[in-house]
Amino acid sequence: MNKSKERLKEEARRLKKLEASFKSLLKAFSVDYTSNWEDLRAKLEGEPAFEAFTLESERVRVFKVN
Repeated sequence: MNKSKERLKEEARRLKKLEASFKSLLKAFSVDYTSNWEDLRAKLEGEPAFEAFTLESERVRVFKVN
């Protein structure tokens, strides 16, 4: 397997771990379909699983599919 494919697989694994951690955090805060992102975001700031995602769009994406 070439190095670029290995890097892609490694990045995909890293992203899955980040998503799993963030989903666990959302579950810990009892997030459901009625939750508002803006309200929730303020509560999540500073949490390692929240900060691990550097892109806000990724945080929102995981929040919406949760």
